[in-house]
Amino acid sequence: MNQKLPKNNMKAEEFIKSYMPDCLKSHNIEASRDYRLLMIKCYMLLIEFPKVNTRFAQYIDEFCKERDIPSAEYYLYEIFLTFLEMGKEDFSNCRMAIGKNQKDACRFYDSLTLNPSNYQHDMDFLMMKEKPLIKTGPNIYNFMFMKMFLDKAYTGLLFDMKDSLVKRRGRSHNGLC
Repeated sequence: MNQKLPKNNMKAEEFIKSYMPDCLKSHNIEASRDYRLLMIKCYMLLIEFPKVNTRFAQYIDEFCKERDIPSAEYYLYEIFLTFLEMGKEDFSNCRMAIGKNQKDACRFYDSLTLNPSNYQHDMDFLMMKEKPLIKTGPNIYNFMFMKMFLDKAYTGLLFDMKDSLVKRRGRSHNGLC
């Protein structure tokens, strides 16, 4: 750690303290994700693991109730359909139209939609990571950045589950549940 970096007079420890936090932030935004692998991980988390862990199964149920999602299978189904649609259409404009008779799907995507009038920029793009879609018309959604949608759909799932459980626990302690 105390060796000098090549062609630089900064010590390795200084370099790590100075540059690594920024590199990790941009890597998180720029690194590609394979949605197929993420889909398998999500399936294992939402469907298979709860079969052997009843406590975690309760967490999944609470998450679905809090998010007004009928089931974990429904969550996976909607995410998977999104990626199937992406394979069929030209997503260079990042636009997705949902059928008029698919009210549940619209409600699901509405929960992932950013309200531009409430947007507050920060260097970590937290609001965009939390809500990676923008609604541009009736049943029309635009992906602000596909990687953020992938992160939200899979990686962010655990954080969303935690948030849902904390909210429900708070309400149950206040006599609301």
